[in-house]
Amino acid sequence: MDRMSAAGFVLGFLAVVVILLGINALIWLNVLAASVIGG
Repeated sequence: MDRMSAAGFVLGFLAVVVILLGINALIWLNVLAASVIGG
């Protein structure tokens, strides 16, 4: 594996992690907002 494909692999992996964390944060914000509004 050369340098370019290794860098692309790392960047792709980081992008997936960031997207998953973002979705997770949005879900938690929705849950917190629902509990605050409901309670």
